[in-house]
This record gives sequence, C-alpha cells and structure tokens, in this order.
Amino acid sequence: MKKINWRQMVQNFATRAKKLFPYAKVPISAALRTAKKVLQLILGMGRNILQLIGRCWYYLWSMRKVLAVLLLILLAYKLYYEEREIKQFNSAATQKNATNPEYDLVTTKISVGEISDFVKTSGKLAPEQEVKVILLLQKTLPILKVNVQYGDTVEAGQILLELDSSEISKELEVMQKRVEIRSKELALKEDVVTSNKILLEKGYISKTEYLDSETNYNNKMIEVEEAKRQVNKLEEQLLKSRILAPIRGRIDYVNEQAIENGIIGFNTWVYTVSSSADRLKLSLSVDGRAITKIKEGQDVTFRIDTHPNKDLFGTVIKIIEPLNLNPHRDKAPVFYEIIADVGETPMELKAGMSVDASIKIQTKTNIKRVPRSALRFVPPKIMKIKDEPPPNTTAPVIWIVNKDGTISAITIETGIRDNAFVELLTGSPDSSKNGFYNLTEKDDIVIDVRIHQQQKKKSRFSLPQPKRY
Repeated sequence: MKKINWRQMVQNFATRAKKLFPYAKVPISAALRTAKKVLQLILGMGRNILQLIGRCWYYLWSMRKVLAVLLLILLAYKLYYEEREIKQFNSAATQKNATNPEYDLVTTKISVGEISDFVKTSGKLAPEQEVKVILLLQKTLPILKVNVQYGDTVEAGQILLELDSSEISKELEVMQKRVEIRSKELALKEDVVTSNKILLEKGYISKTEYLDSETNYNNKMIEVEEAKRQVNKLEEQLLKSRILAPIRGRIDYVNEQAIENGIIGFNTWVYTVSSSADRLKLSLSVDGRAITKIKEGQDVTFRIDTHPNKDLFGTVIKIIEPLNLNPHRDKAPVFYEIIADVGETPMELKAGMSVDASIKIQTKTNIKRVPRSALRFVPPKIMKIKDEPPPNTTAPVIWIVNKDGTISAITIETGIRDNAFVELLTGSPDSSKNGFYNLTEKDDIVIDVRIHQQQKKKSRFSLPQPKRY
C-alpha cells in the first residue's frame, strides 16, 4: 500500500490557509483583485481537500475487512442489548412469587383508552336494486321474439321480449273505426239538438220532442266515450305486449318454462333485472336480541373470502322486520335483515359474495379498561388465595396480587367491550374495607400464570419399554 505523507498534506493546507489572512483587510478599491486571489486560494484548497478525501477513502477501502468485523461486533452487541431489554420488559410484567417458586404470575395494569362496541353478523352482497318484470296483459299471447338472455346487460327502456299482438291490433283498428263512426253520429245528434232548441223557442215543436233529442245526444256521447276508453285500453295492451327493461342493469332471472312454452299469460313473472355491478348493497342477518342496538347511519366493517385481510366499509341505511313472525313460536330465534350501503363498489366485489361484518354500535374514549384475558383467568389449585369470590356470584371476577404474593378475587361491574378490552365501571364491595374496592393503576391484575415444570428423577430400576414403530 502506498504510504500517505500526512504531514506534507497538512502543511500545504495550512500554508494556503495563512495566505487568506493578508487579504482580509483591503481597501474597497482593490476588492476585485482581492476576490480573484481569494478565489484562486479557495480552488487550491479545494483540490487539496478532494485529494485528502480520496486518500482517506483509499485508506478505508484497504481496511474494509477490519471495518466489516467491527460492524458485525456492533450488530451483535445491539441484538444482545435489545434482547436484554425485552427480557427486562417481560420480567416487569411477570412477578415472581417468592413464597411459591412453583409459578410466576403474569400481570397487567388498568389502562385508559378507547373501546368500540360491535355487533358481529354475516350476510352477502346483493345488487342495490332488483326489479321483477311481470306481464300484466289481460289475455294470454304467444311469444313473437326474445331479445335477451340470462346474464345480458340491458339499458332502461330496452325491449326484452315481444309478444304477438296481431289480435290486439285488429281489435284496436275496429274500435278506432267505431269511435270515428260514433263521433260522426254524435255531431249529427248535436245539430238536431241545436235546431230543436230554435224550433222550441218559436213554438214549432213541443218541449218533450226537444228533451228526446237531447237524451239521444247524451246517450250517443256515452257511447263515444266508452269506445274511446276501449281504444285507450287496447293501446295500453299493445304497449304491454312489448316487455321493456325498467332499469339499467343485468338479467338475473329468466322464466325459462314460460319462454319454452311460447305463451305467456296474465300476471306472469318473466324477468328480473338487477342494477349495475358498480352499485351493491350489504344484506346482513342480525339476531333479534341485538337489533335494539342497531340504528340507521351506523358504520359497518366487513370482509370477503377472497380478501380476508382487507377491511371494507359501509353504512346502515335500512332495517327490515321479518315477515314470518309466528306468535306460537316464541322460543324460536328471530332474525332481522339489515341493509347497508357500500358506496362505490370496488372491482373485487361481486353480487352473491358471502361477507363477515361488524356493526359499530358506540365508541367510548378516555375510559378505564382491563384486558378480557383478566376475566377469563381461573387460578390453579397450587396458588395461594387470600380472598375467594362471593358464593353463587354471577358478576365478572378479576384477581389482583397482594403484597404478600397471594391473590384476591374482586367482582367488578363492566360496560362495553371489544375483542381486547372490557370497560371497568366499579369494583366490588369489600366488607373488610366497608365500601367499594377502588381499583387503581397501581393494582396488579392477574391475566395468566406460568407453572414451572419440575424435573422428575429417573428411577434406577425401570421396566422395559415396548418398541415404537
């Protein structure tokens, strides 16, 4: 490796730096000359600095193996230090019982935070709108033309099915001619009434003759109006002979049997048109015991099977009561349908997908809470218990650690809960303290116990063990 003349480099740098000081105080008239000289000196120093950086980099590169070893040592020390910190943190949560070295207590403290109450449910994705297309013709007509099939996308007003309306057209033509003839006859009757009125005023005819002509006119007017109603009815029937799409969407149902027969009768369900796939809704089923908590406008979080780790969101917009309520089946569970809007539908969502959902009922902030694991803890027989829970109690129970290493049962009153925490309202009345036991952040609450595994001594004599295959 080439030897670096450090002393010479430092001397050159110092020499160039000293040359700057004589030019620090110069007259204004020589400012340009001074600036030029200073610039030259700075450029010279810059070259020296770059040379120094290059030589230092060369030196470090030559020492790369030593530096790599040092970095590995530092990394190992960092990992060791972090592991020691983790052990210290875990040991703070695990209290060793000095009086009973057979087990360790895993404890926690009361925390202050937020809890959201949820109602869990399930359901499926459905189209935002489904419309049944039912034929309302008064007579049975044969099918003339089928324009769509199952799964086709249609526009609002598009012709789905055409029926043979030739008979209706013929009846309409006949009725229109009848209206024309009756209208002419009505005009003649009107002229007669007008002339008879003049004759009656002059005394040429009797009042009875005039009234008879007026009655004939009114009867003829009724006939004309009835014929016009028949024309309107036939025109309506003629329009209904063409089945139109009520909304834009997709054909999700086709009455194949009616179409195969070639004849569709009155009040026949022919098609179902569902709204476009870009607008879906959630159809959820909720137990009647939880329906009182659910209201319109609450937030819904759901997941689908194809994306189990992705949360999707919606809003409750409607609560539908069940129609099959039977007063004679009081013990049977009753389920309500909850409709939720999911907004703009992502591409991965399709109608008919099953979902698991949670409806957020309420959220409380800045409240005292304890882990749910504390309520599930049951002390084993080897633990020293100072205070047992009250007999036949139905209230939730937690266990706290006393100063002497024993544990005591405390009944508590709880509020809302989520997957991790339970709201803590009050502690239980303690007869020894003449009042309620007030849990504080200093109390150690037991959430688990770790029993030490004792090594069993092997006997000098043992029976032969069978072979295991």
